[in-house]
Amino acid sequence: MEVLINGLNHTGEGIGRINGKIVFVPKTIPGDVVLVGNLKDYKSYYKGEVIKYIKNSDDKIRNICPYYRECGGCQLMDLSYLKQLDYKKDKVKNILKRYGNIDIDLDIILSNKINGYRNKITLKVENGKYGYYASKTHKLIEIDKCLLAEPAINRFIKALGLG
Repeated sequence: MEVLINGLNHTGEGIGRINGKIVFVPKTIPGDVVLVGNLKDYKSYYKGEVIKYIKNSDDKIRNICPYYRECGGCQLMDLSYLKQLDYKKDKVKNILKRYGNIDIDLDIILSNKINGYRNKITLKVENGKYGYYASKTHKLIEIDKCLLAEPAINRFIKALGLG
């Protein structure tokens, strides 16, 4: 089924519609047109997987992470930095409004680091191998380094022979 992605949910999955019913599609961003398969039908929504990208969003950037399609460590690396900030700002505003009845405009402070900014990551360990789990599974995806982690973390992983 061909689907136009027109939004993102709170976990960063793309949102589209199939026959009027919402479908959540991981690793997509607004503006993507994708062929969706492996549909799971729930009472009020579907969950699907990308079979093929038919048209990429104008906001899609060249993703340099070799693990992105499989790894469950991040969801937005295909989205431009400024669009990621818009998404995160809207997410915080919605949480404040929903749970605190606080309706304010938020200022965003731009960073000079698009990658290498995380100071904490949680690697999974299986049989002496390290990495992240594939999204919503316990399948280990081995990594050499994480592009979002601070360089010191990646040096530590390398020094221990973990990656």
